[in-house]
Amino acid sequence: MRLTLRVVFGLPFRQTRGFARSLLQLMELDLPVPDYSTLCRRAQTLLIAPDIRMAGGPITLVVDSTGLRVRGGRDWMREKRGLPKACSTWRKLHIGFNPESGEIVASRLTTEHVGDPGALPDLLAEVAGPVHRFIADGAYDGTPTAATI
Repeated sequence: MRLTLRVVFGLPFRQTRGFARSLLQLMELDLPVPDYSTLCRRAQTLLIAPDIRMAGGPITLVVDSTGLRVRGGRDWMREKRGLPKACSTWRKLHIGFNPESGEIVASRLTTEHVGDPGALPDLLAEVAGPVHRFIADGAYDGTPTAATI
């Protein structure tokens, strides 16, 4: 993730580390961030795929979400030793995907309390162009989704 942030935002290694640390603090996650030497070493093997975005025009938008369980660094040890489990944090990742180009055109990370229709307005605001077809599962059925679209 850190090297992807580096490429997307065009940051030097040390700034990438600070940026990643700030993002994790904003998300209230206590995860380690690799140091400068580790980032440099890993960057040597990073392959970047060419940008294959298709030309403009209306797109087909496929939308779905998934729950992400955020665990601390020592939870595996608790499970191994049979200690009581600490509370986990849940986040929900909402993704808008263009199947023609294979591109993720929108994404939103929310708390577990935000439902799919509630995250849809922010997700649609990230889509740059017009949408000619909207595809989603049953969680998006209903009046709020129809009104948003």
